[in-house]
Amino acid sequence: SCLEYRRLGPKLAALGIDTYAVDLLGWGYTQLDDVKTFSAQAKVDALAGFWEVVGNNQPVCIAGASLGGAASIEYASASRSKKDGIVQGAIFIDAQGF
Repeated sequence: SCLEYRRLGPKLAALGIDTYAVDLLGWGYTQLDDVKTFSAQAKVDALAGFWEVVGNNQPVCIAGASLGGAASIEYASASRSKKDGIVQGAIFIDAQGF
């Protein structure tokens, strides 16, 4: 949940680091209308879609906690398999696996 980062985000922003706390599909404050599946791949696709729209697929360092860590691992792995990987670094906090 984005609430896990409510204290860290402002500290990173104060250092000039753009920070986004994205709730995992199906958790927190995510929009549930018209969602057809909450599969592991759907969570990764939602994360990728967020960064495509908000971050314009620019290089990024991601962080993920718990199940969000699993989605981050999968997103980073898929990114690295492309020629110019989007994910340049990753931080996992008690990450789970799919």
